[in-house]
Amino acid sequence: MSTVIKNEKALWILRIFIAVVSLGVGIFFCLWAFQYWNLVMRIGGHTPGLKIPLPLQRFPLVLGFVLMTVYNIYHLICAIMNRKPVIMDAEDETTKEEGTAI
Repeated sequence: MSTVIKNEKALWILRIFIAVVSLGVGIFFCLWAFQYWNLVMRIGGHTPGLKIPLPLQRFPLVLGFVLMTVYNIYHLICAIMNRKPVIMDAEDETTKEEGTAI
């Protein structure tokens, strides 16, 4: 992005826009996953081979979309505050200090 757009304020607004769109998509899929899980809970049933309950089998889908939405919320907050997200280094056992300004 920074090779095409040189204005820092425009880059900041673009980062926020991207984070908002990502969050919107994440929320959409999260709501869909909850509705799908509720449907599976009402239907019930088990898998044919291992007899695993279908709600238990579908729960990781819901959990994945919830975690994706939390991740997008974090990145939206970082974009609004104009900070880089805090990351874990391979050498360090702890995270770096608060993200520095972008």
